[in-house]
Amino acid sequence: MDYLNDHWTTEIEQLGYVPFAVKAQDLILNARTPFAFTIGGAWGSGKTSMLRTLMRSLGGKPLAVRSGSSPEEEKETLEEQSLPDVLQAWTKLRPNPDERVRAVWFNPWHYQNEPNPVIPLLHEIREQIRFQLLKKDLTSATHVAMDTALNSLGSLLDAAVHLVSGKKVSVGKEITINLEKAHGKQQRESFSEPVDAQRFFLQFEKAVRQVVNPENDDDKARLVIFIDDLDRCHDQVVFSLLEAIKLYLSSRHCVFVFGLDRTHVESAVAKAGEYGQAEAAQYVEKLFQVRLHLPAPEKDELWWFVYCLMRQLEMDMGEAAIDFLMPLLPANPRVIKTALNGLKHYQFLVSSDETDPENKQADTEKLILVHLLRFYFPDAYELLLQDPDAGLVSLLEVFKDRKGSQNEAQRYLHRVVENPLVEAPRTTAGSSGGGELDKKKEEPPMDDDRFRQLRAGAGRAGAIKLFKKKFEEQFKLAAELEPYLI
Repeated sequence: MDYLNDHWTTEIEQLGYVPFAVKAQDLILNARTPFAFTIGGAWGSGKTSMLRTLMRSLGGKPLAVRSGSSPEEEKETLEEQSLPDVLQAWTKLRPNPDERVRAVWFNPWHYQNEPNPVIPLLHEIREQIRFQLLKKDLTSATHVAMDTALNSLGSLLDAAVHLVSGKKVSVGKEITINLEKAHGKQQRESFSEPVDAQRFFLQFEKAVRQVVNPENDDDKARLVIFIDDLDRCHDQVVFSLLEAIKLYLSSRHCVFVFGLDRTHVESAVAKAGEYGQAEAAQYVEKLFQVRLHLPAPEKDELWWFVYCLMRQLEMDMGEAAIDFLMPLLPANPRVIKTALNGLKHYQFLVSSDETDPENKQADTEKLILVHLLRFYFPDAYELLLQDPDAGLVSLLEVFKDRKGSQNEAQRYLHRVVENPLVEAPRTTAGSSGGGELDKKKEEPPMDDDRFRQLRAGAGRAGAIKLFKKKFEEQFKLAAELEPYLI
């Protein structure tokens, strides 16, 4: 049986992301540098696919390339997926893309065991630019300038090791000589006054200028650095990389595009930097000029997305089944793919149960509901397997008790907006029949772990609430449920 993988794609039309990508591309090309912005969204919402699409639209490679990659591998990768036509317009119109805009991909998750992530970042910038220049027909002057810039980035890479370890940096003389030889100047600047961090910053800016625009000072020339999966890294890695970019790499020729889940990054900054949650949020906000968020796909787009995936999985459940399933799933591509993979396997297991032939005629809606119980609440499903009668009674009681979850959601909102956690006044009947107000009682603050759990599950809360209601309606007796327990 074939199953869906979770690989990124540049075919973003299915979820209606193309208009968003066009606006983001325009921001990358026209924002005044230095500039940094984020493309946010929950895990699995499509951030990596969006970043890869934008990178490719700028002429960058859709995969992180390193020295040693063959032209055949590059060609195969480029031809693998199509790019929306509207995103190719700038690529076709720009007069000389190799001298104005370069795109680099960096995934700090791959390097989170390194002492400091700025070092592998510089390495990736140098190696990916070197790879992009391998087959280019450059003029002699441009070739010299590019070679000098790459050597300068190499020297900066060596210097970064000393800089992040607190040792003396001695890159000024070597890089200055190389850069000014390329320009034909006779005198060298002196970097005796600036501190090491400032010297490093100035040399990085000169090297980047050589890479993106060696002939003149075009304010549209820029190095676009895409950083993905930062929210998957250890807390200290997140904090160290953000600090390093702000201090050393905020060149006026650079645009940084981060794909991240804001809540995870803020939590990492709070822990690593020893900030409160509000301070961490302000810290992250200060680093980025714009924070974009992937739009939620429209219902029609999601329906078509699920329909296409079911066809790919060769699942013949009918359009009515999709109509029933759609509201029970969150608008998250990764969650949808995982749920459909599981549903295909579960359907196969139930229909192949030869000990009870009636299972082959299982009602589709019930099958979907039991699968989603396995998907959303696997521990509850395990309890039902052990004792269907008592387990179902207890489960339905829990599903019906919505008062507690509503109070918890209210406390969650109070935490978000930093309002006092105060319970509303209650009225008690008095001897006069009028009643009197109880004194306000302060509820205990929501536990931090529970707060993060609710925030992480906010995207699927609506779907789960509807699922509970549907499950209650379908299953009243254990006998109705047992044919689907495997």
